[in-house]
Amino acid sequence: MRIDNDGIGLEVAVDGPEDGPAVLFLHGISGSSATYEFLLPRYPRHRIHRLDFRGHGRSDRAPGAYLLDDFASDAEAVLDALGPMPIVGHSLGAITAAYVSQRRPELATALLLEDPPLFFGDKAVFDATPFAVVFPLMQAAIQGWQADGTRAEQIAAAMAALPSMSGQGTMADENTPDALAATGVALSQLDASVFDPVLSGESLGEFDPAVPIPAPGILLQPDQELGGAFFGDHPDRLAAVSPQIEIVRVKGVGHLIHDSRTHRDEYLAVLDRFLERYAPA
Repeated sequence: MRIDNDGIGLEVAVDGPEDGPAVLFLHGISGSSATYEFLLPRYPRHRIHRLDFRGHGRSDRAPGAYLLDDFASDAEAVLDALGPMPIVGHSLGAITAAYVSQRRPELATALLLEDPPLFFGDKAVFDATPFAVVFPLMQAAIQGWQADGTRAEQIAAAMAALPSMSGQGTMADENTPDALAATGVALSQLDASVFDPVLSGESLGEFDPAVPIPAPGILLQPDQELGGAFFGDHPDRLAAVSPQIEIVRVKGVGHLIHDSRTHRDEYLAVLDRFLERYAPA
């Protein structure tokens, strides 16, 4: 499905019966809708929508328009076209879901937030995380691969050999084969300039973590020492303004929970519970 958002073409993969309960899935920065393809056989009765944000996947590139406000407008364009529904998001997708709930609460009926960087609008918080080191390296590598015409499967192999963000072995040791393949596809399609506002500290400026997030839901919190983005006093600060969001701690895993060889089952158990509660089939 193609949706126009003020001249920017957005690709939305749609699977499942037309009368199935609808859910919108939002990927993280540098990802694509391919990251959620593994879910399709598990939820055949749901109407699953997987958005490629602008600059990602098969959606149009929009250099200079990669702020949170822009990504939120992409999600809102989908929801305006298809109707309100629960949102499942990872990282950028998760904070985008939370932001949509803040500014268009009628569109987001419930949220499943996988390690959202809710407090990265404070650049000092971002700079103290591994992301501040990893993202510039990723950007340079992606630009080189695309300039050389490197194929998606070659990118996936190169990523598999890299040290994991958690520091525990390689990416192949930590992540499932389908996750690595999806990463190769995403990085081969990405506009690497999406990282520019993240590194400058501008990308999340519109989001205020002190403003309540109206939608109910669940937040998955990994371990900070393994590369998590939601840590420290973040749970207490979120609970103070949005107590209806249940925080589930997933120990022994970093930022890429749903990609993890060892913790995907925990992710799926929470997703099952979320869908049973907010989008029963």
